[in-house]
Amino acid sequence: MVTVIMLNDGVDCNQAMRLSHQFVQQEAAQGFQKVERHLRTQSLVVSTERSVEDAFIEGCKNVVMGLTHWRQSPSYSPSDWADLVN
Repeated sequence: MVTVIMLNDGVDCNQAMRLSHQFVQQEAAQGFQKVERHLRTQSLVVSTERSVEDAFIEGCKNVVMGLTHWRQSPSYSPSDWADLVN
């Protein structure tokens, strides 16, 4: 994606990386919002359990956005992932 942005927008690598990071964050946020709406419309939770549902969805949202930020940050190294998996 970075090289395409560089060629299409005429920006340097650093700017292209920042733009690609923004695009990924936007896509992750929009994707999660769709899932969140689906979960809430399909929910059979009674009002007394709504706080548990809200906490679960908020936790999932934090994980999605945190992993997206971590994966797209310039300090990311593939060995970081290998360390977590092993």
